[in-house]
Amino acid sequence: MITKVVIDTNVVLKWIPGKNEEGVGMARKIYGYIKKKDVEMWAPEYMLLESLQVFVRKRLMKLDEAIEGVELLRNCGLIFEQIGVESFTEIAGISQKFDQSVYDSMFLYLAKKRNCKLITFDEKVWKRCELAINPKEFLEMVEI
Repeated sequence: MITKVVIDTNVVLKWIPGKNEEGVGMARKIYGYIKKKDVEMWAPEYMLLESLQVFVRKRLMKLDEAIEGVELLRNCGLIFEQIGVESFTEIAGISQKFDQSVYDSMFLYLAKKRNCKLITFDEKVWKRCELAINPKEFLEMVEI
């Protein structure tokens, strides 16, 4: 049974979906495991800034609405971890090894550090990296 995971921004943002967002049902099921406290879900603190960026620049939300969305995420039960400069070399190595952005590699770094999987909708990540799984795979594992 999976007891802890790192969760990607692309999953969390579906908890506050934009128009025509796909995967919302799966993402909300995952959120249910946080609320029931069945699974510890971790994320780099950076995820909050990344979410704010998406709310403001891609979804074109008003700033006060975007900040309210970030506050909802900040208080939803995720455990946030600050990633310091002492981790940059390892994150850069993960980025090169799996051909991922440094931002995505922060999530992979945290999964490695916490000895767990990263849940992501990003197929490029879960196909290339054994540290990552897709939401459907996660739900199949916990619903057994």
